[in-house]
Amino acid sequence: MDPDNDPGRLRGRALAPWRKARAVELSKDGLSYGEIARRVGYANRGNAHRAVQSALGGRLVDAIDELREVEGRRLEEIQHALWPVALDGDLRAAEQVLRVIDGRMRLIALHKVVSEPDRPRTLILPAP
Repeated sequence: MDPDNDPGRLRGRALAPWRKARAVELSKDGLSYGEIARRVGYANRGNAHRAVQSALGGRLVDAIDELREVEGRRLEEIQHALWPVALDGDLRAAEQVLRVIDGRMRLIALHKVVSEPDRPRTLILPAP
């Protein structure tokens, strides 16, 4: 049988957008990636995680902005709880706060921002 015309494969391709959208919705609702995989039909939690991250990166699902907002609030709550402990000198809490900040930056794609302004540059070479 031709693999490109395999009914199971075609059915899987047709379901892929629905599965990705459903994975995002379930993630927004706070389900673990393991539970998302079980409910949506991914082979494992890693596939569910990749589907959600892919949707976040490509803005392929309408619920992405809402998911970012929900995840942002969750990160904010975690940071709010850890902040006083970190300021009191707890190094483990400080490391966790930094991870939360990094997570927030990745969530809103700040890590992709170029740090140097885009400006003309001049290269000066010594005379021969």
